[in-house]
Amino acid sequence: MVTITLEEHGPPIVHILGGTLRRASTQPKLARTMERLNGRVALKSTTDPQAVTIAFAKGAVHVAHGADPAADVTISVDLNTMGRPGAPKPKVKGAARHLGFALGVSKVLDPPTPGGWAGAVDEFWAWADGRAGLPDQLRVVCTDEGGETLCGSPGTTSVEVHGPAWALLGVFTGGDHLGAAILEHRVQVVADFPALSRFVGVISQLLLGRT
Repeated sequence: MVTITLEEHGPPIVHILGGTLRRASTQPKLARTMERLNGRVALKSTTDPQAVTIAFAKGAVHVAHGADPAADVTISVDLNTMGRPGAPKPKVKGAARHLGFALGVSKVLDPPTPGGWAGAVDEFWAWADGRAGLPDQLRVVCTDEGGETLCGSPGTTSVEVHGPAWALLGVFTGGDHLGAAILEHRVQVVADFPALSRFVGVISQLLLGRT
């Protein structure tokens, strides 16, 4: 059994990584990995002050802000571009002394999404069902791999999201903020402003790990 706790009132990056770890814990193989991990890993941004320490204690996982200088493994990475094409490779300190731990951490911090981007959309829709701000219908179009998925049914509100598979994965798994993804042209959205504003609010709840 894996339990994940977050620092109370922690910054957004704590909640984003907490959400990633929760997704990993739902996959039996990764959950077993988390039950074996014992140690601390610090993630430090190379571009801003963001830093997080994740403590693993054989199934008990705690995420808090700040980089613990005594962490077993320290990963320096651009936290804002992780998972994007062309992102700089992280620099890892301590992996040689704690190879098994480092390899396990790398797996649970990058869990695969069953079904890819379309699976992520389906999981998001199931999670968001009944939440205020969800449109009646959501259409998501993948611009590089092709294909689209449709959730909900025609009604008074609709939202369309278009983008490459990696960007759609980021948005619908809670790893990327929809508003930032729109402004920085990772995705394009078709919706009237009130519907879009409400939808961004729903996506923000996912990003912050709200249950």
